[in-house]
Amino acid sequence: MTTIEEIKTNLNSLNARQIYRDKASGIIDQLTDFVESISTGSSSNIPSNSVVSETTWDITPTAGVLSNYSRGDHTHGTPTSPQGGGTPSDTVFGETTFGINSNAGSGTPYSRGDHTHGTPTNPVNTHESTYNHPTFITQTAITTHAGSTVSVHNFDSSGNAPSQTHDNTKHSVNYVPTTTTVNTKALSTNIVLTPDDLDDTSTTHKFATGVNTGDNSANSSTMYIGTTAHALNRASAAETLAGITLTTPVIGAATGTSLAATGALTSSGTAGIGYTTGAGGTITQATSKSTGVTLNKTCGTVIMNGAALAAATIVTFTVTNSTVAATDVIHVQHDSVGTTGGYTIMPNTPAAGSFKISVRNNTAGSLSEAIVLRFAVIKAVIA
Repeated sequence: MTTIEEIKTNLNSLNARQIYRDKASGIIDQLTDFVESISTGSSSNIPSNSVVSETTWDITPTAGVLSNYSRGDHTHGTPTSPQGGGTPSDTVFGETTFGINSNAGSGTPYSRGDHTHGTPTNPVNTHESTYNHPTFITQTAITTHAGSTVSVHNFDSSGNAPSQTHDNTKHSVNYVPTTTTVNTKALSTNIVLTPDDLDDTSTTHKFATGVNTGDNSANSSTMYIGTTAHALNRASAAETLAGITLTTPVIGAATGTSLAATGALTSSGTAGIGYTTGAGGTITQATSKSTGVTLNKTCGTVIMNGAALAAATIVTFTVTNSTVAATDVIHVQHDSVGTTGGYTIMPNTPAAGSFKISVRNNTAGSLSEAIVLRFAVIKAVIA
C-alpha cells in the first residue's frame, strides 16, 4: 500500500518534460488505491488517537498488535523522578535538648538544603581567655585545723592564697587534746595497751593465769564436768566422765563395755533388745551325744553327735561357757535337723562357767540324728 508521503515524493519529482503516460498512469493508480483504503475503512494508514502510558517503573516491552501508525509528536510519558521534585517542608524537628532518640520519620516533603535542627544549650560556662587563675595552696600554706571551725582566706591580687599559721589551742570543738592520757600514756602518738593498763580490781572480769581448784577463783583455767576436772586448753582425747546423771537422754548408736541402769531397759522399735554380731558362736559335739563341748559365747548353736538315741531315753552333756554365772537363766531350743517334735530339750544346772543340756527321745523308736540346738544366756541375779 502506497502512503501519502510516497505520492508527494513522486509528484515533486515530475516536471512537464518528464511526464509520460506510463508514469502518470502509475500515480493515478496510487491515488485510486489510497481513496479506496479510506472508503473501505482500512486503518493501516490511519494515525492512532491513543498511546500506551509508560508513567510507572518496570513495564515489560511489547511489539503491540494494532496497525494504526503513531503520530510523529506522540509521547508515552515517564515515571516520576525518584530524585528531586516533591514539596519542600516548611517545618523541622528540633534537637535542642539532650537524650533525643533517632527516628527515620514518616513525612513525604523534602528538606530544604539550608535547614538546621538546632543544638542543645552548652552546659559548660564560657571561660574568659584573659582570666587569671589563682595558684593552688601548697601544703605549707595553712597549718592543719584542729577544730571544726574553718577560717576563710581571701586570695591576693595575683590569685595566690596567703600563708597563715593557726593556733590549734584556739579550736576546742570535737577533738581530744594531745595532753589527754590513757593510764598515763599521752595521746600525742599511737599507744599500745597491755593487760596491766586495764583495771584488775574488777570482780567480774579477770585474767586466767592459774589452775582451777574448783572454787571459781579469778585465776581459774580448769572446768568441771560432773566430778571430772578438765583443763580449758586440753588437747583432743577420749575422756571418762564421772558423777554424770542423764535425764531422758537421746544416746543414739552408743558403743560401750557395760551399761548399768536402775530402771527398765525397753525398746519400742522392731529391732528389740538382744545380742548383736560377735556375741554368738557354733560348736560341734564329738564322739557321742554325751560328750561335753566348750563355747565361751552368750549365745550360739551346738551341733550334736549323730549317734543313736533309744526311744524314751534321755542323754545329758555339759557346755563349758565362761560367760555364764550361777544365777543366769539359760534358754535352749531344737533349732534344726532331725524329727520335729521328737525331742524334749531341757537346760539345767547353771554354774559359774558352765551349764548342762538334757535331750529326751519322745518317739517309740531309736533316732540317730545330729540335731542342732540354739542357746542364749540371760544374765540374772537372785538378790
